Amino acid sequence: MDIQQYIALDKELLLNLNGSNSLFWDGFMWVATSTYIWIPTAIILLYIIIKNNKIQETLLTIAMIALVITLADQIASGVCKPYFHRFRPTQDPDIMYIVDIVNGYRGGRFGFISSHAANTFALTVFLSLLFKNKSLMRERRCSWRGAASEGCIRPHRARSVPRPVPFTPFL
Repeated sequence: MDIQQYIALDKELLLNLNGSNSLFWDGFMWVATSTYIWIPTAIILLYIIIKNNKIQETLLTIAMIALVITLADQIASGVCKPYFHRFRPTQDPDIMYIVDIVNGYRGGRFGFISSHAANTFALTVFLSLLFKNKSLMRERRCSWRGAASEGCIRPHRARSVPRPVPFTPFL
């Protein structure tokens, strides 16, 4: 199977996953990907980091989280997207008028690789390495569930093709 066949398969899968013509699910997916929904998670994460570390370790951990997210985002947006030139489904001339658009938002021109997925998985891998302690296993599992949820939400909103989202960390 060549790359064009994989891209065609991705588009077909996206069209099956995208849009439910449901105000509830469209609204749910819109809220689930908003920045504000992650504020409580960030506060809880910050609390866990502060509670389990000394001040120097806490500051270093926060700095490393910022560095990990920045690197993942810059590699995805500054290197991969300009290199691959793979249209976001909402910008792809073949399917842009077929996909369901939520709240009229189409996003940027290119969507491969997903910056949200790259950032989420980079943070998750970092936190998994950070939370090696068995007492923090619940937080570790929760962070992986959050990262995996990106693979379900992004295609529904036509912000990313289905396959590259879960496989972004393996590129």
